[in-house]
Amino acid sequence: MVLQSVIARIPPAAEKSAGDYLGADGLLYCGECRTPKQVKLPPFCGRTGDVVNCLCKCRYEKREQEEKARRHREKLDSLRREGLPDMGYREYTFFRDDRRNAAASDSCRKYVEQWEENERTGAGILFYGNVGTGKTFYACCIANALIEQEVPVLVISLPMAMRGLERRGLDMIEKIQRPRLLVLDDLGTERGTPYGAELAYQVIDARYRTGKPMLVTTNLKKAEVMSPEGTENVGSADKMRIYDRVLERCRFFKVNGESRRKERLL
Repeated sequence: MVLQSVIARIPPAAEKSAGDYLGADGLLYCGECRTPKQVKLPPFCGRTGDVVNCLCKCRYEKREQEEKARRHREKLDSLRREGLPDMGYREYTFFRDDRRNAAASDSCRKYVEQWEENERTGAGILFYGNVGTGKTFYACCIANALIEQEVPVLVISLPMAMRGLERRGLDMIEKIQRPRLLVLDDLGTERGTPYGAELAYQVIDARYRTGKPMLVTTNLKKAEVMSPEGTENVGSADKMRIYDRVLERCRFFKVNGESRRKERLL
């Protein structure tokens, strides 16, 4: 009865496509890969000669490729939801790169090409330059290209990470540490208070201690990162304590050019 119920659910004989043929065993064969599209079941409980459909080699491989592509799409969707919470970040891809800044474009592509080595050594990039020149764009181009390779990435602004640390504590630390690449946007916009400086330090130090790479963007000048000036509330030593962690792991890369944001407003 069990066998009969199974057989009852099997579709009728496979449809014959152009080039298909009947073999000497009476079964249908694929005209492309020349492997069976039918199989004869062994005798069981007095039943003999039951013929059922099966996948020929080329159809099996096609189905496997389709399933692999489906799993890949689902994986990418999950990585984007987790790592690119701002929908705008998902639009920053090399496909949209107009190569106005060819040096930045080529360097970012090379970073992706050498990802395994960069990940092994924990090598990152500190993008600096004027407001609106494309620092976040290029950092996100790298992030999106790596996500296409199923590499877990998180893109988050430093102020947002600090707020998350205030509200969720260790959960935010774990979120910062977990992905293989962290993109930390807007270094230098942290709150100018001792408490804000401490939060910024905890965020960056949490990532630093993993040894994993990070990309950082800032509107600060190179000199301001190398030798920050103190303010009434936050001393230069406290700022340097934050920036040292970045400088140890990231090489400077200046993104030149006119503000693209300003162009869009004209």
